[in-house]
Amino acid sequence: MPDTQPVVFISYKHADYSTRVARKLCDALEVVSDALGIRVFLDDEINPSEEWKATVNATMGEMTHFIALLTNEYLLKRSTECRRELLTAVQRYEDGGKTRLLFVLVDDISPGLISLSADRKAGKLVSDEPRVEKLGDINFLGPYNDAKQLVRLEWENDGRLSDQIKQLIDRFQRTLPKRGG
Repeated sequence: MPDTQPVVFISYKHADYSTRVARKLCDALEVVSDALGIRVFLDDEINPSEEWKATVNATMGEMTHFIALLTNEYLLKRSTECRRELLTAVQRYEDGGKTRLLFVLVDDISPGLISLSADRKAGKLVSDEPRVEKLGDINFLGPYNDAKQLVRLEWENDGRLSDQIKQLIDRFQRTLPKRGG
């Protein structure tokens, strides 16, 4: 069976700070993409002549890694595109692990928002054996402090943010399948 190139889908709520974080993370991943053998997708790279939703849908159908940049705005029900991307990724995860679910804490979030129960009860998430009950069940790339506690990204401090992005890349690399062999 031939190796397939991992496809990394970065999902974020379009807002000044989270868009900036998404772009910095994407740029950092693209720097190492050849060495890691990955393809990185961020929706701001879609050519204006392309149909945006069709391109996003096609990439979601190929994604092996889904990185959600979590903020309150991302998790709120009124963010329909973020919710759709998240639910698609969870469904792919529950359908045989086609997608690895990875989360980054961009800003402090309300714990009550980190639940998939309402979506499951509403029939938006269905599987014979649900394997994801809450986002905390899945992998957080970070960032983490020196005591290994999950903390929010310091997106307002460029120097610190760069260090945290490097930490995210290091942790992301551990999620990739071993190459060659």
